[in-house]
Amino acid sequence: MASLTANYYQFGPFRVDPVKRLLMRKQDPLALTQKAFDTLLVLIQNSDRVVDKDELMRMVWPDAIVEENNLTQSISAIRKALGESRKDHKYIITIQGRGYRFVAGVREVFNESTDLILVDHTTASILIEEEHIENEARDLPSVATHLLPARRSLAGLKTKVAVAFVLLTTFCGGLYVWTMNSEPAETDATALRSVAVIPFKSLSADSRDEYLSSGIADSLTTKLRHIGRINVPSLRAKSDQDALATGRKLQVDSVLDGTITRVEDRLRVTVRLIRVRDNKTLWSANFNEKLTEIFLVQDSISEQVAQALRVKLTGGEQELLVKRYTDNPEAYQAYIKGRHFWNKRNEAGLVKAIEYFRQAIETDQNYALAYAGLADAYLMMASYRYGSLPPEESTHIARSAALKALELDEKLAEAHTSLAGFLETTGQDIPGAEREYQRAIELNPNYATARQWYGELLRSMGRFDEALVEIKRAQELDPLSPVMNTSLALSYYYARQYDLVIEQNLKALEIDPNFTPAHFGLGLAFEQKGMYQDAIAKLQRAKELSNGGEPMIAALGHAYAKSGDRLKALRVFRELRGSKKPASSYNLALFYVAFGEKDKALPLLQKARQETGDHLMLQLDPRLDSLRSDTAFAEVFKS
Repeated sequence: MASLTANYYQFGPFRVDPVKRLLMRKQDPLALTQKAFDTLLVLIQNSDRVVDKDELMRMVWPDAIVEENNLTQSISAIRKALGESRKDHKYIITIQGRGYRFVAGVREVFNESTDLILVDHTTASILIEEEHIENEARDLPSVATHLLPARRSLAGLKTKVAVAFVLLTTFCGGLYVWTMNSEPAETDATALRSVAVIPFKSLSADSRDEYLSSGIADSLTTKLRHIGRINVPSLRAKSDQDALATGRKLQVDSVLDGTITRVEDRLRVTVRLIRVRDNKTLWSANFNEKLTEIFLVQDSISEQVAQALRVKLTGGEQELLVKRYTDNPEAYQAYIKGRHFWNKRNEAGLVKAIEYFRQAIETDQNYALAYAGLADAYLMMASYRYGSLPPEESTHIARSAALKALELDEKLAEAHTSLAGFLETTGQDIPGAEREYQRAIELNPNYATARQWYGELLRSMGRFDEALVEIKRAQELDPLSPVMNTSLALSYYYARQYDLVIEQNLKALEIDPNFTPAHFGLGLAFEQKGMYQDAIAKLQRAKELSNGGEPMIAALGHAYAKSGDRLKALRVFRELRGSKKPASSYNLALFYVAFGEKDKALPLLQKARQETGDHLMLQLDPRLDSLRSDTAFAEVFKS
């Protein structure tokens, strides 16, 4: 009789698959917690009667004593997923003092190829269930699913046997046809060579848990990347994105999608691996653990996904798949919060990132990743000249943190990348920076930031072809990251390909409309194309988003001067000079270049060679092109 279990249940635009545990609206999967899905399934399978609250709780939570509030929350989640309004319950109605009834018409489909329908429940059928013997056939699925009471009359038994014989014959015939026409099972595995981990959807009421969704996805991405035969792009997109649409956009074979719910100290995770070409669920699992067991959940998911992909792991891959950089869940949570804010690349985000990285280190003083994160945050503060610290102090802190990370774990790609970033930003040892980037890529070829920063170093050295290879590879690894798009845009800017600059920065803004570097990059490109009003608007927006970042102020003043608005340019110049923190020689020189005062600009550019970060701009910046044919400008580069 087990073969009589429905393939799926259909009502209105919705479909419920009890095997794959999916609620679909047309072709789109809807998020439900494990218990909410169980509650919906019980109500559908008992749609010919009222299900008492106590009975419903026993069936959904058979091994636990739960409060009625748990059931109420599940019903509320179902109604929300089905789009019911507060006053219009067209699927589930509440019977006061008793329980709930599913009132929409339900079709139980047993064979998709022939669309064989066994049961078509309606609101009318529940009124005559005891009246007519013909309705005994409608109770047949309850025998298979053990969720509906069976009638015992002899006539009903005969009816069931007859229907079962017809169904069994149809099932066997359908199975034979399906077997003859289906592909061998091995194709499920051999065709899958790429998987994208979609940021898990948070079902928690607290929006502050957003970091947990992206953090778990990032951790799983990092783990799965240790499997050399599987391509695993990173995602920085929001967790409410459509999994299949994202998979098609990224042109991957499969997507790992899931939901998380945090209730006090417990974490509930529902996850599934979906093949993109046909929306087939290849593997799914549910986890209900204490938050302190988050590492076990991640280890289990990564190992089971590898098994579902039928990848035979080497000993080294198996070790890396379950490697942990801390055993302290509080330190881990602080770290992923830090990376979450670090990726925003604005002053407020970097200040938050530093706070969380320090918190992670205080919780676990041997957490090498947290030291690398701290180094990266201070490097960004120095590069963008954010905060009250002089760039030299920020880079000094970055160096100490990077060295500590390497002391704790010499094989940590992130630590080598951080040290390389320090050597590059300060200009102390460019060959050494290149060696450190190469070492990082050797340790982890799929670490996108290492590829990106190495590409930017190659670009500053005039090795544009090599630079584009690295930066494009970084973008492939992290295709929906605004950071990678703006990095590629900056390469095009230095190559004077301004239309491509605009294209890449617009892509970044599609991902994050408030991403400061994208507005900044658009402003620079518009200025070079002579579109001064557009340039000023974008640079003004970049200045606002960066809380008055020095490069943004200088660029805005330069654009005003080039547009012919000398008065506004002078106002911005005074704003830069009046800052509590001394302005960089390079940014001051940009004003004199725009004003055509070469004699004042050149000494400042000479001084800029010795200042943190600015030496990289001298040979590349299009805003200095008016000086490049001048022999005095060539003297700037002589030691």
